[in-house]
Amino acid sequence: MTRVFKVLFNSPGFLVLEQTGIGEVPSKGFRGKRVNRNNFVRLDRVDETQDVLRKDVAAGMARDNLRARLFEHGHTLLPFRLVQVSAPVGVQAARSFRYLAAEFKSCSQAGQDRFVYELLIRTKLQTAGTFLDIGSGHPSRNNNTIALERLGWSGLLVDMSERVGQMAHNLRKNPFLCADASKMNWEEQRKLCSHLIPPIVDYLSLDVDADTLVTLRTLPLPRVRFRVITIEHDAYRHGDGPRAAMREILTTHDYDLVCKDVRFNGRPFEDWWVDPALVNIDVANRYRGEQREWEQIFSEAELRATHARA
Repeated sequence: MTRVFKVLFNSPGFLVLEQTGIGEVPSKGFRGKRVNRNNFVRLDRVDETQDVLRKDVAAGMARDNLRARLFEHGHTLLPFRLVQVSAPVGVQAARSFRYLAAEFKSCSQAGQDRFVYELLIRTKLQTAGTFLDIGSGHPSRNNNTIALERLGWSGLLVDMSERVGQMAHNLRKNPFLCADASKMNWEEQRKLCSHLIPPIVDYLSLDVDADTLVTLRTLPLPRVRFRVITIEHDAYRHGDGPRAAMREILTTHDYDLVCKDVRFNGRPFEDWWVDPALVNIDVANRYRGEQREWEQIFSEAELRATHARA
């Protein structure tokens, strides 16, 4: 027997499906007997070489006779792996997923700006905040702060590439500083740009490749607090040495490591931190974990939030 699902929410990393029927699947659309509307399934995107659906399905659904046919505009969606069946809390979770998709469009490579959005904007802690984007890279593509800027945030972009600076002049509203962040006198810069680097900065994005640790050591951490920090350590390339040193520095300054070793395509490359005194720590705890693909961080957080409301 075939169970029929329709796509309720489709993100780059996962699907939320609603079971709509049992029976044969036509070439397009759905047919079959209606079933309990509280049957929801979440699937995570996997590599095409892996199984589309695991046999070890959850929530008591029949293991031997379950075959899910997924259709969107009449086409089978591949490749996805079944990871969870939920009921009845799935209704709220699916609505929440759709709400997020419509409300905020991430421009980061791995959801860094969405992490900031969830902790500061969605909680109404900061609607028009401040950022310091060190190693900003391309001003609009895979950029951690442009989506926040479009929501009214202000801040400072720092990158040593003159070409990036020229693009930023045309594409960004906030000022750009062309400089080697690892060699800057940040205390002097803070005094010169006090309106851009206030005593509390809402978001620090730090990504200057091999110089990230050196740059972190030069920042005026005793005098400037950051609500949220995403910092690239590239442990898959540089090993544990730089990562361990970064963690020691930030832990010494009373920051809380919420997402440890965020993964992108299987590679641990970043840590995501918060100042526990400056964020809603209950919200931050929804994202807590380690060694997870970045999409999984958000899907698990939404499910935790939904269970907390139930």
